[in-house]
Amino acid sequence: ILLALLGKNHLHLDSGILHMAGWKMLGVYEDETSYLVEAEYPLDGTEPCTHCGVIGQYVRFGTRVQQYHDLPSHDKQVRINVNRPRLRCKACGKVFQQQLPYMDAEHFMTERLVIYIRQESMRKTFTSIAKSIGVNEKSIRLIFNDQADKLEAQRVIETPEWLGIDELYLTGKYRGIFTDVKGRKPVELLPERKKPVVVEFLRQLDTQKVQIVTIDMWNPYREAVQLVMPHAVIVVDKFHIQRMANQALDMVRRNFRKQLTDKRRRQLKNDRYILLRRRTELTEQQKFLLDTWIQNYEKLGRAYVGKEMFCDIWEARDREEAERYYQDWLKYIASNDIAHAFTDLTRAMTNWHEQIFAYFDYPLTNAYTEALNGILKLVQRNGRGYSFKAIRAKMLYGSTL
Repeated sequence: ILLALLGKNHLHLDSGILHMAGWKMLGVYEDETSYLVEAEYPLDGTEPCTHCGVIGQYVRFGTRVQQYHDLPSHDKQVRINVNRPRLRCKACGKVFQQQLPYMDAEHFMTERLVIYIRQESMRKTFTSIAKSIGVNEKSIRLIFNDQADKLEAQRVIETPEWLGIDELYLTGKYRGIFTDVKGRKPVELLPERKKPVVVEFLRQLDTQKVQIVTIDMWNPYREAVQLVMPHAVIVVDKFHIQRMANQALDMVRRNFRKQLTDKRRRQLKNDRYILLRRRTELTEQQKFLLDTWIQNYEKLGRAYVGKEMFCDIWEARDREEAERYYQDWLKYIASNDIAHAFTDLTRAMTNWHEQIFAYFDYPLTNAYTEALNGILKLVQRNGRGYSFKAIRAKMLYGSTL
């Protein structure tokens, strides 16, 4: 009667459509977005009492209809209304319910749907899964968290030969991220990036196995690595140091804009990315615009040359040549009125000289780690409220990259 009131289209289908042995399907009711299946698991007289364990000694004590969710079919949600008998045990007199195979009693879902959620929730948003199967998002989170806890308990950290270390801002805080640069795999996401936390994690690794560590210029990382694995070569990611050259050029550009008319100021803002790119990457038209700026405005031109000379260091064939390029760059910067803009860069080159030039002996970067950072930020944005634990679990146990 209830199904008729809901206005469902009744389809008589054979009992095998559920693909669950022993189940009898009484009917299927379909609308535009879902299937509603009416089914039962016939009693066979061997049901044990869930209180005292006596087998087959019971009488029927009514029937209760319970609804379970199942895997989507044909892009439609599937719900199963189960006519579940209530039984009274002749031995102990207590009432119990028939046990249902293939059903997860805790979540009121089929066991196969729970397996599906465990797998898909590691790579899809909770909201999208909840919408596709027609359950509350909270149920998805509970199953996800349970699966994450199980995987965490079984996890064994594999120490990489090339360790990448970086940080990213997640859920209102900076976190430390560790990757296998050679194997292109995530290793760990720490709740903090402070030195004691990093040191504690590094000591969990097979420290002798780590040969090279790529980092940005965050000094606690360098100190932690030198403390725990002093034999490892530290290489500063070249893109971090090259970015500082672009920042110096951009400082000159911003100060220079104040001298321009409103029209020229807007034009220089639009041409900003032409100045920041390498000349070899520009089209002929972009080169023409670039030359217009640097030839007509000498200070801006000198800053651009300083940026290009610095980036040329990484075009060197070996460390010796790179050191020569670096000395030439220092002389150029010191002899011009743009030295103040490059102060932070020259200080970083002095403080991190050995780790920066180690790149020419071990040409590795943190590109994979940076790419993973970007993906985790996207996961956080799409998740709309994911906890740190959820993001970490998706990184470690999902197909993040």
